[in-house]
Amino acid sequence: MTSEEFAFAYRKGYPYTVRFLGVKGLPPEHAEEAAQAGWARGWERIDQLRNPDRLLQWVATIALNVYRRMLRSSRRDVTLLDVAVAPVINHAAIDVECLLSYAGKHRDLIESYHIDGMGVDQLAAKYSCSRTAVRIRLSRARRAMASACQETYPTEIDRYSGEVSARKRATREESASRNLHFHPA
Repeated sequence: MTSEEFAFAYRKGYPYTVRFLGVKGLPPEHAEEAAQAGWARGWERIDQLRNPDRLLQWVATIALNVYRRMLRSSRRDVTLLDVAVAPVINHAAIDVECLLSYAGKHRDLIESYHIDGMGVDQLAAKYSCSRTAVRIRLSRARRAMASACQETYPTEIDRYSGEVSARKRATREESASRNLHFHPA
């Protein structure tokens, strides 16, 4: 199909495409926009048209799919009104040495991953283990750091729950220390 033939089909078929989209329930302004986009996309992909006699139906289907895609993406874009914004963490004020002091025997692993920016593949090579083992060790090290931080800085819930919280924490630490046997090569 030549560009002249397509231009002629566009002049004749554009109103048909808008009417088709209107019948499908589109508001007039969306129907015109989708029809225009459908014809543009049809011209871009004219080599995919199998039967030139069915050009109008083909473009109408493209326009309908364009509208459906626009509708899906507009559902994702929701305007939030009067929503409280969580405070932004000032990462520059975080005392890295203080945090790493909670890492204990996992300090090298945590420092290599989070501070030095080494990837899981690099750490696996460094410690002569699999990628999965590195991910598991990182997870366990983070958990151990979190529980150590919680001991030092208990949350409001921990302060008021007393003995039960202390027992849970002791059990958590015991299981964490049992599972955290990390021996660098």
